[in-house]
Amino acid sequence: MKQIYKITFLLPVLIFAMGQLLAQEIGGKESPLLGSVHTYNILMGNENYTPNWGLYPENTTATEIEDGTATPLIPGTDYSVITLPVSEQIVGGRSYWKIQFNKNINENTTYVVGYKESTADANKCLTAEVRSITVYPPFDVDLALNDDENPEDCSDNTNDLKDKAALDAGLQTTTVYKVYIEYPGNPPGYIDGGGTWTFRFNVSVSGRSGDNATIATISANDGATSLGEWTPGSDSYTTPDINVAAVSSTTVTPVYVEVTYNEVLGVTQDITVEISSIFGAHSESDIDVVENTQPGNNIVEHTIYAMPDVSEIMAWN
Repeated sequence: MKQIYKITFLLPVLIFAMGQLLAQEIGGKESPLLGSVHTYNILMGNENYTPNWGLYPENTTATEIEDGTATPLIPGTDYSVITLPVSEQIVGGRSYWKIQFNKNINENTTYVVGYKESTADANKCLTAEVRSITVYPPFDVDLALNDDENPEDCSDNTNDLKDKAALDAGLQTTTVYKVYIEYPGNPPGYIDGGGTWTFRFNVSVSGRSGDNATIATISANDGATSLGEWTPGSDSYTTPDINVAAVSSTTVTPVYVEVTYNEVLGVTQDITVEISSIFGAHSESDIDVVENTQPGNNIVEHTIYAMPDVSEIMAWN
């Protein structure tokens, strides 16, 4: 049987660092979210040696990796490895490894990221390092009418009678929608300054037995800061990416999207609103997209009933 040596005299002390080359973190260095993408790196003993990365069950030790008794999770089955270009695999003496916590990874579960480095000579000497992480619940963004909005309402959200002059001047209805992250109920949750998450906002208007209304304006804000304003002038529109940075350790500020519709008198309008292209700071896909449970979560439908477009009273007899 081949003998394995742990050669601390050949391999300098390995400094195992967990960091992101391309993004900040939402879940924290020790707590990736289910579905998130993370890059790990370590200072190698020698760039000419052979690096080998793996994900292991909780409590796996460096000794078990070195002596071959550890059972790693299976890439492509239990999780995904994102292959870096050769030029990015070893940079400045550091070895980099990029993975996504998807497939058969379990939330609220601890795993071990393991690194093994072997020499390039016939001795096949090696050493290993480990770091424990806990995977937390997935990224979940939902959409709803704002708390004081009704799914079915009269034009301009009131039941006020309108006189003919007001109707002739044009009629607009403004509706507010709320886009929000379901805050993880299991600590540590999100960390302060956890980076941006993004989404696109889609609106479609369909007139019921009549002309479609047009979307006059769309504006988004986080309650304090404007996140964008658009003037579609059409009956359907998708915004560019809306970037949201309001993430903290105690709460996630929702985004309020206000849409003003130019209505058509006498025509009931069916409205479909949807959020799409939803990604967290580590390329997390929204869990509703992954599980195909978007209606009611990422898609909201509501109705703006017609204001009567009556004519003048005529004398009949």
